[in-house]
Amino acid sequence: MRRWSMMVGIGCLGMLALICVAAAGGADEKPEEFVIDDYSFRWNICQVGEAHLRIFKDEDSAVVTINKGLDDLYMTAASAEAVGGVLARAPQYYAKMKGAKEKVDEVKAGGYAIMFVNTAKTGFIISVQLDKQSPTDSVMLNRKAARLFARHMVKAKAMVAYVNRKINP
Repeated sequence: MRRWSMMVGIGCLGMLALICVAAAGGADEKPEEFVIDDYSFRWNICQVGEAHLRIFKDEDSAVVTINKGLDDLYMTAASAEAVGGVLARAPQYYAKMKGAKEKVDEVKAGGYAIMFVNTAKTGFIISVQLDKQSPTDSVMLNRKAARLFARHMVKAKAMVAYVNRKINP
């Protein structure tokens, strides 16, 4: 029994050596060059429920995105910092609107309209949309998402610069 297991061990080592030699190929072979000219990279920064804050980079640009369900907002790092500064004030708007039956405050920043809305039907929500008032280019956030996203969005320029340095084929 012992001899057989030793022979199996030696046989396995011999097979392993053959595989290594075959995989190594010739010493003169140069590694194949690959060209990355079409790519996309997505950094998931944070998530609250179905709402995501991400940085998306492809061969042409890097943008900050807010995604919730089928709704996407794409913004430059500068716009994201401006919007993040407004979203950071969500707790103050909530305190101001608490108890009001119908109240809407709108703030414009970075080419976007940020609306703080309090209604009996929806409660307190924040809408971020393109300044053009396009309903298809908007995302609805709750207070928790607004606070968390704001914390990262105010650093968007540094985060996009970091991605550009690290992902640069």
